[in-house]
Amino acid sequence: MQLLTGPSHDVSHHLEASGAYEWWYVDALETPTDDALSSSWGVVVILFRGMPMSPAYLQEQRSPQGSSPSQHCGMAVSIYYGARRVAFAFREIPEEQFAIPAHEFVVDTTHPEVSQSLRVRVTLQESPLQNSDSDSDSDCETDAHGWVLVAPRVQASVHVEIAEDGIVMTSASWNGLAYRDHNFGNRPLQADFHDWYWGRVHADDRTLVFLAAPDARIPFVAAGEVSADGRQWRPWTNVRFHAEQTRMSMMGLVSGRRSRLVGTDADGRERVLICSHRWVVENGPFYQRYISEWSLDGRGLGRGTSEYMNAARLGSAWTWPFLRLPFFRQPRS
Repeated sequence: MQLLTGPSHDVSHHLEASGAYEWWYVDALETPTDDALSSSWGVVVILFRGMPMSPAYLQEQRSPQGSSPSQHCGMAVSIYYGARRVAFAFREIPEEQFAIPAHEFVVDTTHPEVSQSLRVRVTLQESPLQNSDSDSDSDCETDAHGWVLVAPRVQASVHVEIAEDGIVMTSASWNGLAYRDHNFGNRPLQADFHDWYWGRVHADDRTLVFLAAPDARIPFVAAGEVSADGRQWRPWTNVRFHAEQTRMSMMGLVSGRRSRLVGTDADGRERVLICSHRWVVENGPFYQRYISEWSLDGRGLGRGTSEYMNAARLGSAWTWPFLRLPFFRQPRS
């Protein structure tokens, strides 16, 4: 896994190998003035070219002809309220309808055969990270997989709607900080990764980010800080990752409920970052997403977003039926 920064790497790499993928990700959590989680909203939007979690794409990879990422574009959108997922859609879309997002992620799941629909718009201000030195045209020659920090700390305006039979039942809007990145790979995820942990938190004066895949074919762990203006990436060195408080979900997914990272910051100080995966808001056979609580050297940083993914399970056909249908649930007033 290579780590890249800045918008020069936020392009489609036009990967066509069987099992190749790219996704563009944004998340935003509302921070109410009274800090009451029970009345706060959140959203995650992911746009795919080559969906690693698509049952059809996974099945085609087993055929002698392989599969084409361009034939499996799609999207995933989740809306949260009070530390619960209240609406979700995961589906493929025609290639001609797919567009790489720039400063706006827009999703409308309206479909004539589905009564419920979601509309989400996340508009980002321009504050991308400085570009890293790697040539984007040779990214996939450097490593089969890449993680691009595009704008991990960026001001955003968010609007979400949940409708039924065309009638808006619930809506919310807020302004605040968002996180934006981009992942790509020229090989299937399950070919090179067993699992991984990721997380980010927006503190008052910085954003902290990490990604750890200690059991990958080539182990990877990275952590660092983004400056308050969102433009500078200050990576840590000598980073060590520990998954703590391991638990098993009802679907047999074993993961740590707390991530501990120890490393040396850009000023030469050893730091200890704790990400506690406090509220489980997505819970499937290979994936969990959390609203998490964070601390740095024992000082609280606030709430953020984190995830655990067991990529190895993507190769197990028994997980595929869980990905076939969208799930909607209205928040209680």
